[in-house]
Order: sequence, then structure tokens, then C-alpha cells
Amino acid sequence: MLADNMPNWMLRDFAPVLCEPLCAVFNASIREAKVPSVWKHANVLPIPKVNPPKSIESDLRPISLTPSVSKVLEAIVGSWILDNVGSQLDDHQFGALKRGSTTHALVDMINHWYISLDEGQSVRVLFVDYAKAFDHVDHIRYC
Repeated sequence: MLADNMPNWMLRDFAPVLCEPLCAVFNASIREAKVPSVWKHANVLPIPKVNPPKSIESDLRPISLTPSVSKVLEAIVGSWILDNVGSQLDDHQFGALKRGSTTHALVDMINHWYISLDEGQSVRVLFVDYAKAFDHVDHIRYC
């Protein structure tokens, strides 16, 4: 059960009854550019990075569980935005897109390196490790 107090089984089992009212809420939300406040709430669970966790500050990762209906609306809006701006995205954009992954990005990057080396050019690379970046976000501030 999430912040909207509606379990997923209820959405699944009563979809024929709920689809019209949810559609009306989705349309009103888009039209008024407002999301119902209950859809912005999340249950935050501490998930251990290591087992067993020794420190609350460094060994637990907060995971936010948001209401399923807000995820559906987000997917609808995201799909609409992508349909409208997708053709303007760079061909080398791999993150946050379907059929794109870090593997695709790495293959593309290595391909460019090989092409440059074959043409006698040099290749310079800078690697930045963002592995702990999520741990330094002030989660209380953004809740």
C-alpha cells in the first residue's frame, strides 16, 4: 500500500470501473498543470547497501515508493513529450530512452575512439566516478 492508499491489485481488478475517473483526473491534472498532492508523497524505505548494515548514514540507501497512478500519469506525459521532442534529441543520447543503455553508450564511445585512432588522431578520456553522488543528496530537503 502506497501513499495514495490504493493497492495495485485494486487498480488491476477494478480497471474497467476506475479507468474513466482516472482518465478525468489525468486530463484535469494535465490541463491545470497540477498533480494531486497525495501523488507527490512517497513511502521511503531504507534498503541496505551491505548486509548487515553497520552504519545508518553510509550503509543504507533511501528508496522512494511513489503511488502507481502517479507513475502511470508520468509515463503518459513522458511518452507525449518524447513523441514531440524525440526527433530533436542527439543521436548519441542513450540514457532515459527505450532501447538505450550504458552498453550502447560504451559501444558508441569505443567506436569513436577506434575511428579517431585509425585516422591518426589522439584520444583523451576523463572518467568521473559518481558512485557515491546519490548518498550526498539531502533527501530530507526534497521530500
